[in-house]
Formats: sequence, structure tokens, C-alpha cells
Amino acid sequence: MIPDNYDSSLFKVTREEYLARARNTPIHLCRLPCKGNEEKWTKAFYTYSNEKYEPSVFDNGTFYGTPEEGFQSSAIYLE
Repeated sequence: MIPDNYDSSLFKVTREEYLARARNTPIHLCRLPCKGNEEKWTKAFYTYSNEKYEPSVFDNGTFYGTPEEGFQSSAIYLE
């Protein structure tokens, strides 16, 4: 969220230009690829520090689960 009192001298672009760039820049969050069959999915979160996706464990303690389990365990990052 960009505040209404945005100072364009700080970023050298107008508030509208900054918002347009932010809306059009993709954000890396996670991947949820399928590994062979419908019940064997993996998940990986993007780490900006390493600039790559890192495998993540599901709540069941393994690297495999359903898409629903992946979204549910990842939802904690939205809180």
C-alpha cells in the first residue's frame, strides 16, 4: 500500500508511475508442481536471498502432499 503522502523525490517517479510499476512487476512466491500422479505434489518457496525456489515440507512431515495441503500449510504466511 502506497500512502497518500508519497514523496516522489525519494523514488524519482510519481506516485502513479510507482503504482503502475508495482502492479506490473511479477512477485515470486511459491511453486506447487505435480510429480507424476494427482496425489504426489511438492511445494517450494522462493527465497529472494538465494534467488531460487527452495523445497518445503508439508504438514504431514514429507515433501509430498495434495494441492489442498500445500495451500493450507502455506496460508500461515498470509497471516
